Amino acid sequence: MRLGPSKKTLPTNRKERRGAKAAAPSPAVPRSSALARRSSSPVRTRRSRPKTKPVKPSVDFSWTRNAAVILQERRGDLVEQIRLVRRGMTAERIHDLRVASRRFRAVLSTFRPLVDGPGFRKTRRLARSITRKPGALRNRDVGREILGAVLAKRLGPEIARAATLYRRELDSDRQDRRAEIGEFVRGVNLGAFEKRFLKIAGRLESGRDLPLTREAILSPILERLDGVFECLEPALDPDRAVAQHRLRIAFKRLRYTFEIFAFAFDAGRNAILRRMKGFQDVLGELHDMDVLLEGLASRLSRESDPARKSDFQRLVEHLKRERLRLFRRFRRRAASLAREGFEKAIRESLRVDGVARPGSVAR
Repeated sequence: MRLGPSKKTLPTNRKERRGAKAAAPSPAVPRSSALARRSSSPVRTRRSRPKTKPVKPSVDFSWTRNAAVILQERRGDLVEQIRLVRRGMTAERIHDLRVASRRFRAVLSTFRPLVDGPGFRKTRRLARSITRKPGALRNRDVGREILGAVLAKRLGPEIARAATLYRRELDSDRQDRRAEIGEFVRGVNLGAFEKRFLKIAGRLESGRDLPLTREAILSPILERLDGVFECLEPALDPDRAVAQHRLRIAFKRLRYTFEIFAFAFDAGRNAILRRMKGFQDVLGELHDMDVLLEGLASRLSRESDPARKSDFQRLVEHLKRERLRLFRRFRRRAASLAREGFEKAIRESLRVDGVARPGSVAR
């Protein structure tokens, strides 16, 4: 028998070797050297792609290139608003979606001679549907706001009862409208829309490169201005609600067309836009009141209870007085509206220097 220290038994299989390695004490490393090693090692950072700035319309571009830039910009806005409404439907998002669709339609209309062809009508029809579909919900939301303002004035128990009852009915119908709009927006085929848009945009690439001139910019704006003044005289009659609605639409088209070419105007464009929006706002309030009165007239015709019918009649009378007040405000504003003055302000605000003329097309 051998005396003395025994030899260590080496692990014979993989499991034993792994266990022995885990059990072995790690060599002590001074704290200072570990920190030094960590600080000297290079910091790994994820490489971020440089963001490219979106191209904006410019007086240094040709008419054709500006059309391509503006069309792409408005398409991006519309698609973004559709996606936002899909994520969560709010009154603000629905409003922004309708505005984006109107602006997109204005661009299609303005540059139609350059982009008309296969896919154009379907694209325009979809944009129109996006504008109109949420209209009923918007009317109910505005109706609720008007009735809320009526209730805040405390005009008497009869008017309060009718306003409260009709407001509840609008709330009930509003839920159904929201569901319809949600289903419609989710059903918009963005893939097909993008394919049609590529065809439309491709016509700008393959077509002639037209110069940007004063006449090219002024022509669509002055055409819309003519539309405003054609609608103005009939709208001055307080009983012609349809004529006032048409004037509102004409002002809206003028404003959206002017916004397309805002890059070509100097700081005077802000005053012109404020004036357009002022008319659009007061006419919009008139239209909102007309829609509410139309709904109340229908509701009144279905009411069989004499007491409720009397309450609704009082509410309608009050709203008609409010409408007359709004109309007087519109007429005062319209009294200062002259075709020559409006056109002069637009012409004087348009920048002459730097506008590309024939033979100096910047692409």
